[in-house]
Amino acid sequence: MKKSNSQTNLPGDSNLFQEIRELILSARMAVAKSIDSVQVMTCFEIGRRIVEHKQKGSERAEYGKQIVIELSRNLIREFGRGFSQSNLEYMRKFYLVYRNRLSEKSQTATGKFLELSQISQTQFMQFNNNFRLSWSHYVFLITIKDKNTRDFYEIEAVS
Repeated sequence: MKKSNSQTNLPGDSNLFQEIRELILSARMAVAKSIDSVQVMTCFEIGRRIVEHKQKGSERAEYGKQIVIELSRNLIREFGRGFSQSNLEYMRKFYLVYRNRLSEKSQTATGKFLELSQISQTQFMQFNNNFRLSWSHYVFLITIKDKNTRDFYEIEAVS
């Protein structure tokens, strides 16, 4: 059973509990932030792949719409919710809005990471420095058409 307050009955050093408690809370926050970062990287890369796939195919809007519909069906079947047509469109738009934030080399490294499930600490930190918010923040931000307004809200959210 969890103890709700920070009082402890440890003999000796009463700071031991506090130090370990703060270590655990800090680790949990770091894990949550890492998960958010990996989710943002994954959504960016899914968006990139959708955009690139559409460009290789017909330029007709109907073709692109059909790709997203079929992709959504297949992803939902395998991974469950979270890959609706609208979510895939958010990912596509996220990539289009923010693709200039990463160099071509960084985008390639991100794509390789997601293919090989390996990434260097440097690559992860570079992506993390460019995208410091959670996916839900970016879903909101991409709805803002004016770049200056979007940048303002992003800076405020990071603060």
